[in-house]
Amino acid sequence: MVASPLPSPGPLVVSDWDLVSGAIIPGLAIILSTAIAVLLFVAERRSSRNSRQQERQDKLLEEILSTLAFFVSVNPLAESWAAEWRKLRSQVTLLQTLPSPRARLLGEWLALAIERKSSLLAEAMFALDAFPGEVDPAFLLNTMRPAHDWAAYCINSIASWMRGDVDDDRIREGIAELRPSTT
Repeated sequence: MVASPLPSPGPLVVSDWDLVSGAIIPGLAIILSTAIAVLLFVAERRSSRNSRQQERQDKLLEEILSTLAFFVSVNPLAESWAAEWRKLRSQVTLLQTLPSPRARLLGEWLALAIERKSSLLAEAMFALDAFPGEVDPAFLLNTMRPAHDWAAYCINSIASWMRGDVDDDRIREGIAELRPSTT
């Protein structure tokens, strides 16, 4: 056996402070920074998802408002309204599928309003179809006024809801008013 020219290191002695400063503090720093990074990532994903949902809701409400604007001024003798009516119904159905409980509530109110008030358009169309010959503009305006007023009311209600001027309780009251009575 060959003797080592170096002295023997002796027993390995580690103080508590060496252990804390050399291993525990750096380990905790890594764990803490990783936990913070994960929490920030989760918060960012949640914020991004909420932002996308809000954008989708806003886009859908813009489309609904645009379609309702058509009904505020529709001239059924010059413009076909059936396709716009179908589009409005599908937009409202999509509004009811959004994850926001408030959007679903507004969608329920709009769906009932469309269901209950669709007779206004049907009555106007029937009256105009029954009118022989050239339709007097005043007659046309008077015949369409209830449908125009209804569409304007819906536009104003949605705009108020979007601004936060209409709370969920008012929407629920509107739903109760529009629901057919069960008595």
